[in-house]
Amino acid sequence: MTPFLKWRAAIPPAALEPDSLNPHFKSEYVSLQKALGVARTLNEETGYTIQQHTTMKDGICLLLTELVDPKGERMVLSEYPMPPWDNIHKYGACLTYIRRTQLLMVLGTAAEKDDDGNAGMPAAQKQSEGGW
Repeated sequence: MTPFLKWRAAIPPAALEPDSLNPHFKSEYVSLQKALGVARTLNEETGYTIQQHTTMKDGICLLLTELVDPKGERMVLSEYPMPPWDNIHKYGACLTYIRRTQLLMVLGTAAEKDDDGNAGMPAAQKQSEGGW
């Protein structure tokens, strides 16, 4: 098992307990700040680093999430396409959300209750519990 996987397996569940509340949907979630704090321990304990940055590829802005080993070699863990926004505030909110969800994916946790998107749907369109 690689040092990264050993480190990830040793993350105590309490380290990624939700620390924030979405006031609109009344749902709890792990903040980007808390997830970044957990990710920083990776570097301290193993020398690996998780880095996130945007780049352009074929005219599309992507959020890259990379694992960098102690020798500086990079492995792309995720290339997430950013939606086109003409409003910088919407773009910033989207970027923060995607950074958080991709980082939590790397850390190996959902870190919040998954309701299959029902909280974001009008009542008439919500799926019944259990799926389709």
